[in-house]
Amino acid sequence: MRMMDTVRTMFAVLANDKKPSDIELQDVALSRSDFNALKKAPEGSRERMVFMAERFGLSESQLNSEHWRAVDMARTCAQCGVAGSCEAFRKGRSSHFEPAQCPNAPQFSELTV
Repeated sequence: MRMMDTVRTMFAVLANDKKPSDIELQDVALSRSDFNALKKAPEGSRERMVFMAERFGLSESQLNSEHWRAVDMARTCAQCGVAGSCEAFRKGRSSHFEPAQCPNAPQFSELTV
């Protein structure tokens, strides 16, 4: 299965209202803990993560190139303490937020190498 297919399947599982079985989670390489964190992610988390990755010169496919890292970064974004500032920046309403303030900035930088 190609990485993007895996990511699409992962988000389909997350969008489903029922609790996925352990086998379904294994199919998309998610732990129960990761599933719960991502399921509770604030609305727009994925969009903010992709937007911020683009500020570092990354495409969405580069962002998803390593499943473990994509899940880790999605989890970080889902629990982000600066999500409000990030969203304002994304919508062009914040001049005080810089991409370097993103908790995923080190990972984005590492992926650009």
